[in-house]
Amino acid sequence: MERNETRAILESGIVPQHMQVFKNIANQENVFILFRPVNKNSTALIAQGYGTKGLDIHAKSSDWGPQAGFICTDQDLSKKFGDAGAVGKGNQDVVASLSKAHIVDLPLVITQERHRELMGEGKYAVKHREEHMLTLHQFKGDARYHMKLIPFQSLESSGIEGVAQLKQKIEGMGQKIQKLHEGYLVVYAKSEAPLASRPVFVLGYKDPGVPVTADYDVFAICPSLSRYSDAYRKRLEAIPTGVTKKEQITAKWQALGKTVSEALGQRERRTVDPNMGQLTGLQRKIVQMMNDQVRGLGYQGGNVVHHGTEQDNIHYPEQDGCIAVVTPKGTVFRTDNWVEVQQVAKEILRSGYILYANKSYNIVRNHERYHEEPNLKGFEWNTNFTVWAPVQPGRPVKLTHR
Repeated sequence: MERNETRAILESGIVPQHMQVFKNIANQENVFILFRPVNKNSTALIAQGYGTKGLDIHAKSSDWGPQAGFICTDQDLSKKFGDAGAVGKGNQDVVASLSKAHIVDLPLVITQERHRELMGEGKYAVKHREEHMLTLHQFKGDARYHMKLIPFQSLESSGIEGVAQLKQKIEGMGQKIQKLHEGYLVVYAKSEAPLASRPVFVLGYKDPGVPVTADYDVFAICPSLSRYSDAYRKRLEAIPTGVTKKEQITAKWQALGKTVSEALGQRERRTVDPNMGQLTGLQRKIVQMMNDQVRGLGYQGGNVVHHGTEQDNIHYPEQDGCIAVVTPKGTVFRTDNWVEVQQVAKEILRSGYILYANKSYNIVRNHERYHEEPNLKGFEWNTNFTVWAPVQPGRPVKLTHR
């Protein structure tokens, strides 16, 4: 468990200024907000103003070269490099994405800051520095590809076909991404035809017109039970006084059941939003607040959260041990493993907040394994109060809450 807030935020992959916004929202709305780890190649890109992708883009991002963190239209430049089957599937996904009018391909331009970051991380090195370009080497695919960086000021004199015509489009991107006009256009060629360089193209949205990287994935949003106490009280007050004791007990249970159903958003989650998946009304509100307030900081890359939580990702569940937890007091810590995630979930429930499990988990109820949907990956989920396994002997998880 990482209790040092500065380290927890750094390890979460969320841009620190954005995390401050999320802390304020958690405090204002009296909710816990839990985040899955952000793609390590994406954090700096989001900070520089690049966009993030939603559920409508399915191709794979890259983890190597100057294109690390982006979704290339040539999927052999992705993390699936060299895997012919996966590359073919990725290229089909690219075609499907580009068939949608709001998704476009854009030339890949990286900032000088990004260039320095990637060299520092060992993604590539500069082999030759020429007047109008940098030739790269020591990257994952350098046996198959030649890659070069063309300074923005040298686009028209690079001599590479089609590059000069991209200047206007890149200038438009530069209005949203910091110091892009001082950066580099990425071009590549196959080793067997080294002189046939062409720009690397990546996916983005027509609006705002910048390349996209991975978004922030929310693991859970957990409101306080107190948010629903008024509705419960009104239901109790509506029970007729002239009924029998048995009828009163039945009516009270019905009132409780309706309130619990409302708190869990069961009716709302029956409807699947084609763009955002399943969400409760409160989850939709919190996601909208996060996006609006990040834009309020000057971010012009669009939304940073695009869909519902991992709680409702029943068909493609993930088991992330490193979850960033934003508490209602506006503090942040991070778990280190799946056992700690379950312990934190248990304490959130114990503290009077609502957290429901992904239905595809192997849910442990009364010491028996149970799942409502076909169990896809066998993730066990145990938040029984009767089972107590401290993260450290003698040191149960403690949460800061109202």
